Amino acid sequence: LSYAALLASRDTTHDGDLLTEREVIQKEMARQARDITAKSTAMGVIPFEATDELRRQLEAFKAGAVNWVGMAVTADGAIGLGEARTVDVKSSLAPHVDAAEPRFYLLQHGDTAFFVYSCPEGAPVRLKMTYSTARASVVAAVAAAGTDCSKSFECGGPEEIEEALAYELKGVADGANAGALSAAADAPLPSKPSRPGRGRGRLTAKRP
Repeated sequence: LSYAALLASRDTTHDGDLLTEREVIQKEMARQARDITAKSTAMGVIPFEATDELRRQLEAFKAGAVNWVGMAVTADGAIGLGEARTVDVKSSLAPHVDAAEPRFYLLQHGDTAFFVYSCPEGAPVRLKMTYSTARASVVAAVAAAGTDCSKSFECGGPEEIEEALAYELKGVADGANAGALSAAADAPLPSKPSRPGRGRGRLTAKRP
């Protein structure tokens, strides 16, 4: 999803304001998968399929063996493996992002799985169109491997990946803080102990 779409999903003036951001993203990714399947069926075109090598690495990602998977459209129209490795998220991710061509990436950061679409501005128009069409097939392959991407964003290449990720991580932190504050607000207040001599008075019969 683009930044504009994400911001729109957070706008409380929309009908979907009762959905969480995660639910909005999942609904949008599911819609994209349905749209590309319907269009491909109508045109008699088989959607992009993941290679066996990519499927194995997606399973490794799910198992936690790697935290970074790059995916690319192959010359024969399949979704192939670009690279799979464990990266230090605290260091620069830019060296792992293709500067010339679009790519799809999976990144695990803590408990959050990110789906990233990188599309450099200078990439050939034909490649941009190809990757835009293949996106739903990639989403479907990732879901089939059992990975639940709760965050999705786009960037314009290696020079934007750090800023885009930082923006998304801030959203994750803000959401966690909001949840903690909400839980604290809902917690019952402790009863205030009575001070000595301030309890309920007792009646004493007056002696004659």
